[in-house]
Amino acid sequence: MAEINAAYRQSAERVVALTAIFARSSASGRETPDDDMGRLRAEVMRLDGVISKIRSEIADVSRSEWMAMKLDAALTRARGIDWFELARRQTEMRAAERRAELHDLIAEFMELVRRSGLA
Repeated sequence: MAEINAAYRQSAERVVALTAIFARSSASGRETPDDDMGRLRAEVMRLDGVISKIRSEIADVSRSEWMAMKLDAALTRARGIDWFELARRQTEMRAAERRAELHDLIAEFMELVRRSGLA
């Protein structure tokens, strides 16, 4: 109990000391309570702006393609599927389709050249 009372006295003494420091600074004309309140309101407004900007940036990231990819990877991993392997196979299939389209276009072009007599 003696330790608790000593700690309480130290806390009370610290509060009294801080109050005295505040009173002296106010009395010396450095900053009035209204000045302090104005400064605090301006800081609150600045911080509200920062928070708003951060929320906007978080929303942008949440809507990004990278976030969609990350969610896809997490969902497929949860189902026991290797997302990277799945993406690799899908990319290879699309590349094969595009190569076939290119081959058909080249054949069509060559046939047009042949018919026109340019070859």
